[in-house]
Amino acid sequence: MYLFPNTFKKPSAWIFYSSIVFGISNLFFYNSISHLTTGLEMKVPVFLSDHLLSGGQFWIKNNLVDEIISLLLVISGIIHGFSKERVEDELIAKIRLESLAWSVQVNFAFVILETVFIFGIHFYEVMIIQLFLILLLFNLKQHIALNRFYKQADEK
Repeated sequence: MYLFPNTFKKPSAWIFYSSIVFGISNLFFYNSISHLTTGLEMKVPVFLSDHLLSGGQFWIKNNLVDEIISLLLVISGIIHGFSKERVEDELIAKIRLESLAWSVQVNFAFVILETVFIFGIHFYEVMIIQLFLILLLFNLKQHIALNRFYKQADEK
């Protein structure tokens, strides 16, 4: 498996967790902070949307904040989760794999609960959160497991 260099781990962590804060702020407080991001509005092509299907223009004006935050979250989350540790061995790979499997299982348990209990526009909002939750759970679980491993190694 390809892993990113260890030097990417700290910067990607900073970007990833900052992007989560910005993403939550943008999702829940969009009306309050939208005036701060008016400079990020651009005309962009529309390949698929209700607007285009109803005979609208191919180019629309869109605020790019949510796209920028999404890209930062995904790219930095993957780099952070798949960056080498200082010492990379089979146990670290096992911890990484178990963390990934655990995050997928927990995330889809949330999807099942969401499907049963959440309806309407809130279903869509929670699904947006689900897209990024798997990366967050993976990175947090891996970080906690690695800290436990390093702490036990130091005690021996």
